[in-house]
Amino acid sequence: MSCMCFPASAVTTRKCLIDNDTADDANYYNERNGYGIYVTGSEHFNGDCRRKYTSSGASSYTYELKSPLSFTCTASYAYLNVYYNNTWFTDPAAVYYVQGNNYSWGQMAYTVATVNQATRPKGWSNVARAYSLNSASYSDGVSTSPSGQNTGGYTGVDAIEFYITYN
Repeated sequence: MSCMCFPASAVTTRKCLIDNDTADDANYYNERNGYGIYVTGSEHFNGDCRRKYTSSGASSYTYELKSPLSFTCTASYAYLNVYYNNTWFTDPAAVYYVQGNNYSWGQMAYTVATVNQATRPKGWSNVARAYSLNSASYSDGVSTSPSGQNTGGYTGVDAIEFYITYN
């Protein structure tokens, strides 16, 4: 896992790469409600992934940072890339959220993308660009949930990479 800042003129970017099923010493962790099917194979990022039936809409998988990405800014945006490389990932409308927090309002979840996992190319895929987080003060992770559609397929989780830019 890596989280780092890249200052570029007046804009700052914070970037995090988070895998599913993290090591205990990582700077992040995963919380899962469901996603009990564990899959291994060399085609997956770091050799594993998880999946859950698409009909399980109440389930969620969270990539949580132990140290949130804090930002004080006039404008902030989230970018999200997701790693797909499993033919079982077929959810037609998996939902992705960036978790934000405002010191006045508390925890918020920004829906940044609804993705048809079945049509995504193998490997890294950008699912959200420049989604505004203007009312947040920091972000502590990303969550995904199944669509809830009874397709007989699966919602999959593997690695994610997200960026927060602000000025």
